[in-house]
Amino acid sequence: MEEPSKFASFSPTIRRAISRRVLLAALMAIVCVLLVNMLALRNPAKFALAQSADHSLSPLTKKVLGSLTNDVRVVALFDTQSDLFEPVRNLLVEYERVSSRVKLELVDLARDPARAEAVQQELRSPANAPGNRVLFAVNERVKAVNDSELSILDFSEFMEKREARRTHFVGEQLFTSAIVAVTEGKQTKIGFVTGHGEHRASDQGGQWGYSKFALMLQQKGFLMQEVSLAGTNSIPANYSLLITAGPRTPYSPAELAKLREYLGS
Repeated sequence: MEEPSKFASFSPTIRRAISRRVLLAALMAIVCVLLVNMLALRNPAKFALAQSADHSLSPLTKKVLGSLTNDVRVVALFDTQSDLFEPVRNLLVEYERVSSRVKLELVDLARDPARAEAVQQELRSPANAPGNRVLFAVNERVKAVNDSELSILDFSEFMEKREARRTHFVGEQLFTSAIVAVTEGKQTKIGFVTGHGEHRASDQGGQWGYSKFALMLQQKGFLMQEVSLAGTNSIPANYSLLITAGPRTPYSPAELAKLREYLGS
């Protein structure tokens, strides 16, 4: 009997068509959420959840789910009293409905801590990981999506009421990206441009350093690398995202040409 492949796979045509778009969309969602969360940590406030959006899946997500060849284990470790539990559960149930390859388990952290601990041991989830999260697993590959990443915050009334509302639920982007990550088995690369006084991923200094932001991305499984535009080498095309974080001096015409070349690749 033929052994199942180590990782779930997509057909070559489908992979080329969807992988880059899924990863880029999810990367942008993750970056936005992490930056907002950093702002929230520096400026504590009250958060309120807006009405949940429709949970019908996008055509792109349906293509990803329809292309799965092996099972994807999905475990939602959530306190059912969390304001995000219902939208998370409803969305994941829709994933399971669309694809029989999605094997969903809902674990109530408050009522069944023993099961939650057992799942973490099975999937080798860090003991100090945040409470509410969703784990996606294929064989030895595991990807976690934390509840703090699942919504975009509206700060329009922040100064007046010291309240930020969760207005955009971004679960689908992150969940689909996680499925792609555990099935394809590739590490996504992110480049931080340096050389013009930008915020640096390695800088731990106060408000200017981006080390905490970079650490958050690394904890999500992304490979962080600093990129210099000096010299004759082009920007590597295998960067899924290139971050130019607040340059304080202008780029030269040659450096701008490299950026245009990367964006056009």
